[in-house]
Amino acid sequence: MRDGEQRLVGWAALLFAVTQAGHGLGANTADTLFFLRFGVEFLPVMILVSGPVVMLATLVHSAGLGRVGVSRWLVVVLWALAGWVVLERIGVAVGLPGIYAVVWLGGQVAILVSFTVMWNAAAEVCTTRQAKRLFPLFASAGIGGGIVGNALTGPLAALLGTENLLLVHAALLAGGAVVMDRLVRCFVTPASDNDATGSGLADLRAGLAVTLRTPLLRLAAGVAVAFSVLFFLVVFPFAEVVTASFDSEAEVAGYLGLFSAIATALTFVVSLFGANRLFARIGVVATLLVVPIVYAAGFGLWIVAFGLVTATLVRGAQWVALNGLGATAWSSLFNVLPTRRRGQVLASIAGVPTQLGTTIAGVLLIVGSRLPPEQQAVIGLGVALVAVVLVARMRRAYAGALVDAVRQGLVEVFSAPTPGIQKPTLDADAHAALLRALEDPDPRSRAVAASMLGRLEPSSSADGVARALRDGDARVRVAALDGLADDPASIEMAQSMLGDESSEIRRRAIAVLERHAGDLGPLADRALTDPDPTVRAGAASLVDAAVAGPVIAAMLRSDDPRRIAAALPVAARCRIPVRGADPESFADHPDRRVRLAAAQASAGRADRVDTLRRLLDDPSVRVRTAAADALAAHAEAVPTLLEVLDTGSVRACDAALRALVGAGIELDGLRSWVATEIDRAAFLRRHAITLQAAASGSTHGYLARLLRARQERLQRWALLALDSPAIRGAMPVVRRGIWSSDPETRAQALEALDSLTDRSLARSLIPLLEDDVRVDHHDIRSTLRELSEDLDAWIRALALRSLAEDLTADLEQLQRAAGTDPCDLVRSAVARWRPTQMDEIRILDIVDRVVALQQVPMFAEIDAEDLERVASVTTERRYEPDEPIFRYGTVGDEMLVVITGEVDVHRSDGAVIRSYGAGQHVGELALLSGRPRAADVIAGPDGVHGLLLGAVELEAILEERPEVAIAMLATLAERLATM
Repeated sequence: MRDGEQRLVGWAALLFAVTQAGHGLGANTADTLFFLRFGVEFLPVMILVSGPVVMLATLVHSAGLGRVGVSRWLVVVLWALAGWVVLERIGVAVGLPGIYAVVWLGGQVAILVSFTVMWNAAAEVCTTRQAKRLFPLFASAGIGGGIVGNALTGPLAALLGTENLLLVHAALLAGGAVVMDRLVRCFVTPASDNDATGSGLADLRAGLAVTLRTPLLRLAAGVAVAFSVLFFLVVFPFAEVVTASFDSEAEVAGYLGLFSAIATALTFVVSLFGANRLFARIGVVATLLVVPIVYAAGFGLWIVAFGLVTATLVRGAQWVALNGLGATAWSSLFNVLPTRRRGQVLASIAGVPTQLGTTIAGVLLIVGSRLPPEQQAVIGLGVALVAVVLVARMRRAYAGALVDAVRQGLVEVFSAPTPGIQKPTLDADAHAALLRALEDPDPRSRAVAASMLGRLEPSSSADGVARALRDGDARVRVAALDGLADDPASIEMAQSMLGDESSEIRRRAIAVLERHAGDLGPLADRALTDPDPTVRAGAASLVDAAVAGPVIAAMLRSDDPRRIAAALPVAARCRIPVRGADPESFADHPDRRVRLAAAQASAGRADRVDTLRRLLDDPSVRVRTAAADALAAHAEAVPTLLEVLDTGSVRACDAALRALVGAGIELDGLRSWVATEIDRAAFLRRHAITLQAAASGSTHGYLARLLRARQERLQRWALLALDSPAIRGAMPVVRRGIWSSDPETRAQALEALDSLTDRSLARSLIPLLEDDVRVDHHDIRSTLRELSEDLDAWIRALALRSLAEDLTADLEQLQRAAGTDPCDLVRSAVARWRPTQMDEIRILDIVDRVVALQQVPMFAEIDAEDLERVASVTTERRYEPDEPIFRYGTVGDEMLVVITGEVDVHRSDGAVIRSYGAGQHVGELALLSGRPRAADVIAGPDGVHGLLLGAVELEAILEERPEVAIAMLATLAERLATM
């Protein structure tokens, strides 16, 4: 349980405890009343009837969830069950005929439906990640409640009377409804109430369809029928002997309650300490096989001797085996299915085959009711042996399903925790399936299996990994090496792969050896002369400095950036003295890979703080991040990072803040800075709204978007700085919720922000994050003049440019007014001032280029500083009317961004495919594909003014800024859709 989850866990745990306390007490009450007041001899008939009744209840519940909505339905169901139990008590009071049969059937329905309801609620209030952590807490609370409810059955029956325990059960259900209402109000979004799609029955049908076409699930359905039959074949004789052994209802209720409490406690212990070990040793199916074996042993004991003691022992063993081992193993079987199918299949099997088994059990009990207990036990033994055969056959089907899962890439089958198990476990059957998958003809399946085997204990996977390392497909060998990366015992295997023909394999092998400080083995000389720089540098890090020095020195003197980048970290990490090859000397290298290596090589060096600080403002985001991380590793460098927040550029501040937060710097060190940035964000928001309301030109619009982008970045910085170790698990969720498009999700996230973080700072920030905050509009000229004095260079530049555009527009109006004046003096007043139009500018400056580029969708989300970097590597070109720009069949090494004019794309027959105008780009497909041009691109009738961007520059941009790649793909998809 993490900070911020206490209320959620508290309410959910209370729901489970109250509901399962009602289960225990309600079941004991219904059994006692039915056995003693109606007749235990009628139990077989009731079991027969309960099958279709419970099936109907399951279908109604599923349909209600789909049609009414989760929040309302879950509360309504518990209130309805509570009301029904009260009606049962009234029926007992007035002596309604057959009321005790109704009480018993109602108890079966109430237990099943309320159990389903509480787990529905748990699934609604928890995310997938929370479920893995919190469901065991909920289950433990439920077990505790069940123990209390069972233990109190006898004393309360003696004190209040057995029939009045119905009111206690109703009160517990009503209490559960109250808790449920509180839980869903606080933690279930109202959107869930609108999910009335009628999908409940559809899910059941879908689950049945999957079950029928899957061999494993068909067997599972048969096992479900057998288990349901066996359950009642044990419950009925146990009920008979308990009823006959005591004289009063209180004694019967007390015995049943004490028995249930002890059995529940033993189940908890077995589930906690036994299931995990059995899964690892014998596998899921073999663990499930324990259940029918326990049944068979129990019926065998009854054939020899049947009485209260043996009946109690067999019923207790069945309880523990079924709930402590069988339930967990049963749920684990369905991990072979995709996540979205598991719930459907589980619900369909619980709703149809299980209830069919209940009906069959009723028929068998009716037919065999006149037989002595020993002969009834023989029938049970026969059914148990059938169940043993079915479960044994499931092992082969389960193995086949596991292999299919490998082929489909469903690795969570092997790594996801199963219900009731605290740690991820690989059972014996799954391990065998992985070994068989290594023989699969599809290399992708072999790669998945090799990767999973590499993560197991060496003693159990060494042979399989060795086979994978000899695989003919490099992908399989890579997967095996990746799996071995954390295993110190893998050194010999890594050594053997240094001679592999694939450079990728050799790089992975040398990485394994570096991680575990292993030696190079017999291939040392070959590794030190390997053509791949990464392998060669890694090999140098594993040999004596006298041998490594010349290797590293030669690499650092090379003109190849890859060699320098590979050698720099090794020289710094291994303290290899190389004259003139200090990382600081490479901090200004033109290749970003070398600068990145220089930053990484400076980590741990207190004398490199100034160099790293300079790299915080590097054009490459990867270099900036590496420099910030290296600085954060120095305790003495933390003041430097804090200083950067006050005086550094936008890029440097972003890197420094993330490094400080990643290093666990508490809010106290950032409080004043956060407050300043929140005020700054409010300032930017106010002016952005003014500009958006009165924007009249492209520069106005860009300035407004820039202010918004700056504001949102400051808000993200503030949210990041408000994080702390105490709430680190909650803040990522809060941040995602704040940027959600769903209003309710955002509202809940803002509420969480207010309660989790520093309240004074949060309350200053929250108004900026809300959509309905009103801001007084200012005069646009006043706004631009104020922004023209801003500390941010790009804000100043765009504000001044916007003012110039406004003044130019004013000058044009003045010239038009003067030009129509009848007086010569007036006409000459402004005649010598002439505004300049964009199409008249012969050479664009950097601001012109950035303003032009930001109109292109693929560059619209890039910061002005990064867009300035893009603009600086473009080439300005003008094309005359009908001049060819790109020719069909030529190599594509440039793309064009159109500033003014229009270009036409021609087919080989001269027909125009489409045209592109200002703010659009053309020619990028040939750059991305590396193929020749697919069409001619010709300047339009008015000529074209544009910016050319080369392939190398575009590749660097796409690598550094994924959002550019996403925007480009969206543009390409739109163009393909309209062709």
